[in-house]
Amino acid sequence: MKKIIAILISVMLTFALSSCRQQPQDGVENVDSVYVQAFGYNEMIDVSVRTYESAEYAFYYKKSGDSTFITVDSSLIYQDLENKRCEIVGLEKGEYDVKVTETLNGETKEKVVKNISVSALDRSGYAHFNNQSGVGAYNDDGTLKSDAYVIYLNNENKNTVTATFSGKRYIGIVNILANLKYATTPVAIRVMDRISTNQWVYKAVTPRLTDDSNLSSTHFENEFSTEFGENIQNLTLRLFDKKEGKIYRYITTKTGVIRDVDQTTTTATIVYNKNDHPQIKGKQVYHDDSNFNSAPIKNAKNVTIEGVTKYAEIFQWGLSFSNCSSIEIRNLTFTDYTEDAVGFSSSAPSVDTNGRIWVHNNRFNKGKNNWDLTGEQDKYAGDGAVDINQVNSVTVSYNEFIGCNKTGLVSSSDEQKCKNITFHHNYYKDISSRLPLARGANIHIYNNYYDNCSSCLNIRVGAFVFSENNYFNNSKKCHQVTNSAIKSFGDVFINSTGVNSIKVTDREQTVQSTCTLEGIDYSNFDTDENLFYYDTKNKKSAVAILNDASEVVSFNAKYSGVKGKYERLPLE
Repeated sequence: MKKIIAILISVMLTFALSSCRQQPQDGVENVDSVYVQAFGYNEMIDVSVRTYESAEYAFYYKKSGDSTFITVDSSLIYQDLENKRCEIVGLEKGEYDVKVTETLNGETKEKVVKNISVSALDRSGYAHFNNQSGVGAYNDDGTLKSDAYVIYLNNENKNTVTATFSGKRYIGIVNILANLKYATTPVAIRVMDRISTNQWVYKAVTPRLTDDSNLSSTHFENEFSTEFGENIQNLTLRLFDKKEGKIYRYITTKTGVIRDVDQTTTTATIVYNKNDHPQIKGKQVYHDDSNFNSAPIKNAKNVTIEGVTKYAEIFQWGLSFSNCSSIEIRNLTFTDYTEDAVGFSSSAPSVDTNGRIWVHNNRFNKGKNNWDLTGEQDKYAGDGAVDINQVNSVTVSYNEFIGCNKTGLVSSSDEQKCKNITFHHNYYKDISSRLPLARGANIHIYNNYYDNCSSCLNIRVGAFVFSENNYFNNSKKCHQVTNSAIKSFGDVFINSTGVNSIKVTDREQTVQSTCTLEGIDYSNFDTDENLFYYDTKNKKSAVAILNDASEVVSFNAKYSGVKGKYERLPLE
């Protein structure tokens, strides 16, 4: 009897599984040997095909109402375990059909998946305020600008990939980034996997006392690692000897570094007040410094650097933008960056000169600096995830920051300024500080989730922050102000301390501050439709998604970070 029952159960399960395979489900088509899954997300479609080793595959797409299919760029197709994958990017909101052809033993079969729904990204925030030309290489409808130059980057071609700007050919990703200023059209750099390099091997260094009692001739001696294979060529490494007033420069090669021309710098000392080396705490040390593995990008505009696959990662290096405008960084993971993962700065005297920056749907893991030569000994976890200085119109949104130390800086000194900054729908987990640390800027911070963070908003001289519907859990120093102001509306604090802000229950209540930028008073920018995306009729921030603070935890867990690109945003 038991044997008969077991046979019946087996037959029933086989029939059920067979029925599931034969029935097309949402975004799935399975006919004969062509098994296709296609799902639409935010301005993209993810397609996978269960493949045969000897078969050839091609991918096509079109809007559901169109008659002609468009061939997907072959560089967007990659092998992922047993499946052939394809990420079709640059799509505007709407319904699409996808076709996949399989050619095996001279016979071609095809399958079409119809009516795949694609949603739009959330372009709320200052990067898009009063701007209709799109940020980076994409239009505001999500499509690639018609004249955009596309570069595909993977770890294998990082030193051989080429690009031609203004008639000149550049080889290797560092050279391409350094010469983006010569591009006459928008540029999209699409990252396909982990792009790795190496850094110096670990070396514990004690800051050098100015009385010479602990100076060592080997202080600046170290070797370069080859742990992660071939380096990214032509990255610049600098060691700042603040006693001798010298900068020792190195250039990365495929297998190590070579000494470059040394430079001069100013001598400098500081008083050491960290606990890492208690025997020298309170004593004067040389303010040695270092700068490792930053790729410089100067005077560029209309550039998007984006991760295409789920493996897209910037590993042990970072992006340093100077005097750039209309820049987008998205869908990337940053890990073990030695300096800034992403940094933006300007040498222009006016804060209005450079800006329109959008950093979204990225994951920033903890940085790592194996050889921290700063007097403060504070670069062990890199020098910042997203830092901005002397720029305007910036949106940092839908990112994950996990275990970072110095996380976000807005203006590096009291003299520098920033203007029109938005942080929204970011998830901060186990963060040490700078969420952000800000000076001289007007900043809108809304719908962020701070979970077990040690120092959150640290707002200093000349800044005004409107903090709206954020959720603080088990965090310390949530709202700190020094010669500045934070207006808190709808924020929630659970088991959290250090709230030194002005809490209001009326959205239009004014708060005294001294935030003046380029001669314009921004002290209550949050209720001025000329200075801010404000809905004067309904008296609320004019953004696409404004959650109650109680909804932020679950919402950001789903939509923030790289994984968020695989979740359709609930936009109207």
